[in-house]
Amino acid sequence: MARTRKPYRATTKAEVRSALRRYIWGRSREKGECKSREQNTCQRCGVKGSKAKGRVVKTVVHHTSNDTKMDIAIDNLLENLLCHPDELELLCVTCHKAHHKKIGKK
Repeated sequence: MARTRKPYRATTKAEVRSALRRYIWGRSREKGECKSREQNTCQRCGVKGSKAKGRVVKTVVHHTSNDTKMDIAIDNLLENLLCHPDELELLCVTCHKAHHKKIGKK
């Protein structure tokens, strides 16, 4: 019996934004540097971040510039990196390496 495929659903802007925040921004050195520089203390009210039981205070790193740069990055990813499955092919690692060696890219 032939298996029916689900219709193709493109990755949404919200999904890209979430992934960028979770995997890139969430683990960035810049974020860690900011927390260290500010000694994990809120720059508006002065409360110190804490994980102590009963006194949990979570701090978050906030961009002081607007989200325009993030929107530009997301648009760039959607336009240049993520593409329709018809523009993709599945290769074994050996063929993939050989292809990039042939065209001079890693």
